[in-house]
Amino acid sequence: MPAQWPSTDQSKFITGNLLADPLVQDALAYVQSVVPADLLSIPTSTYISLSTVKYNSDVAKNCYWPGTACVRSAPGNGYQADVYACPQTSTWGISFDDGPTVDLVNHQDSLAIRQQLDKMKIKGTFFVVGSNVIQNPQIVLDEYNDGQQIGVHTWTHHPLTTCTNEQIVAEIKYSEALIYNATGHVPKFFRPPYGDVDDRVRSIVNALGYSVTIWSKDDFAADQTTTSPSIAASLENTVISSWFAPNRPGFISLSHDISPFTSGVILSILQYVQQNRANISLNIVPIGTCMNMPWYVDGSAITTTSKTAAATNTTTLLPSPTTINATTTSASATASPTTSNVPSGAHRSAALTLFPAFAFACACAALAML
Repeated sequence: MPAQWPSTDQSKFITGNLLADPLVQDALAYVQSVVPADLLSIPTSTYISLSTVKYNSDVAKNCYWPGTACVRSAPGNGYQADVYACPQTSTWGISFDDGPTVDLVNHQDSLAIRQQLDKMKIKGTFFVVGSNVIQNPQIVLDEYNDGQQIGVHTWTHHPLTTCTNEQIVAEIKYSEALIYNATGHVPKFFRPPYGDVDDRVRSIVNALGYSVTIWSKDDFAADQTTTSPSIAASLENTVISSWFAPNRPGFISLSHDISPFTSGVILSILQYVQQNRANISLNIVPIGTCMNMPWYVDGSAITTTSKTAAATNTTTLLPSPTTINATTTSASATASPTTSNVPSGAHRSAALTLFPAFAFACACAALAML
């Protein structure tokens, strides 16, 4: 375990002595030994605020997701294929970003989502943020014990192209160590905050043993600057009309348990599915299951049963990952620099104010539990 943990203040980049810890330096040395130098030397983006960055290199060449919605559909020199859609027809890889969170007022939080999943006898993937895990380690342990898949979503939720190679390693390794301390497993799947990823970030993440995981459907709750009930209803109706067509291609969804509003939107969507199962023949599974890949780096094979209107489907994860080859979505080359403002990051400043003050006071207690 590291000598100390980074701050729970997500506005602070990981710097100083935290980067000198052997946890970071040993992993960085390995990354430098296996990743081609030309990928590691891709310039960092200029951080502006939240999800807004100025990308200082070639968007198309480096497959920068926010610039062109580009994904790597096959392995290349120094990186692996991205995960972004379930290959099976009528399969929904369901995932939740930014938790764990506790909401004692509205009861729309990480626990509420897990309880709703349990009612439906399905499992999902929770991409957790280290600075939230350290405040709520029991929630992550409960998710793990309940058979939910745990993935890494960095420590600070900063856009990773703005981070140095050393900082990217630190964002992952501190979060990884905390998850391992809580569950005894190291996750296999990693989601970049705001989808902010290029070949430099991709290669570092892959070298550390992770599959870069994007999404093909977004409930857009995290994009909203207002949290009115009418907006929530509009988002729910949009999802219902576009996600649940019969015999549709498989997809991976993006939802958030960062605030009562974002949790409330996906809870309402799930409740709709529960009430209308006769008309919704989707197999709803964790991302690792839909990709037929191990959930954790030790090759853990977990059997997940998902009951839907169409059938009861039991899938056993294989110990060896498979490569999915799909079409790369890419616009024409864009000259650098490019300013990127990823919509899915718009929630960050508002969401942080929604955390009750007691959450931050729990950090010391959380450390005592680790």
